[in-house]
Amino acid sequence: MADRVWGSGKVTAQPIERAISSVGLGPDFEVVGVTNPPVMVLHRHLADGEVYFLSNRKGRPFSGDVAFRVTQLLDNLKDVLAKRSCSMSTG
Repeated sequence: MADRVWGSGKVTAQPIERAISSVGLGPDFEVVGVTNPPVMVLHRHLADGEVYFLSNRKGRPFSGDVAFRVTQLLDNLKDVLAKRSCSMSTG
């Protein structure tokens, strides 16, 4: 029954990033060129799109380039604290 639900499955002792990469998936989100960035992310898939919730955990301004695995759907950034939204560049 487990094979019907989960497929053949595979157990590994590799770090999660390497294990996911080994099956051809890149990260959902990354801050480009920054080790240990202050940004945490939650990603949810919806029937009509994708939602990424980004949170700066350091309490001070942070500026950097980010990359999303899903690119064709990105169009709007909402800053809920400042109550504003703007278009996102996909370049």
